[in-house]
Amino acid sequence: MIKVGSYFSDEKKKKIIKVYKVLNNTYCNMENIGIEKEKKGSYLLYSDQNEIIFDIPGLKTPFGIEEYNNKRVINLEFTNMEGDNDIRNLFCQLSGYEENFQKNIEELKHIDDFDLCENFVSSIRKNGKFDPLIRVHITDDSEIPLSGCPAKSKVCGKIRLKKLWTWKDKWGMWMDVINLEIKND
Repeated sequence: MIKVGSYFSDEKKKKIIKVYKVLNNTYCNMENIGIEKEKKGSYLLYSDQNEIIFDIPGLKTPFGIEEYNNKRVINLEFTNMEGDNDIRNLFCQLSGYEENFQKNIEELKHIDDFDLCENFVSSIRKNGKFDPLIRVHITDDSEIPLSGCPAKSKVCGKIRLKKLWTWKDKWGMWMDVINLEIKND
C-alpha cells in the first residue's frame, strides 16, 4: 500500500496526495512507498518514513563527473554482474523500481497535478553492447571526494531515489549520489 505524506508535519500534510497501491516486486518492496508533491513536476519519494537509499558496492565510473545543463552527473557502470551478487542485486532493485512505477502508471495519474503521459525516461542505460549504466546526479559538491572522481575509477557510496519528475510529455525517477568515495582494490 502506498502512503503519501504520513510522516510529514501537519503543514505539509495539507499537500498530501491520494493513497494508492503498487505491486510488490521480488527485488523492490513497493509496499510502503510514499509520495508527496514537492513542487510542480517534482514528487518526493520515501519508504517506511525514510529516504529510499541503496548501497553502491563498487561501480566503475567510465567518464568521471560530467557537467550537463549546469548540473553535475556521474554515470555508474554495472560491470561483472554475473560474478558479483551485490552489483547484480543493486541493478535488479533499481530496475525493479522503474518497472513497478511504469506498470502502475494508471495509479500515478490519480495523484493531484501529476500530469504525465506514458513516455518514461529510464535512468538506466542499456544497449546490449556495453555493460548497463545508471546516470545519477550530484546535488552537493561536498559529496565528491577531495581527490575528485576521475574517469575509470571505482566508487562506493549510496544512491538515493529521491523523487519522480515530470516535464512536458516525459517522466522518470530522479536519483542522486551521497557519501561518494573512491574504492581502492
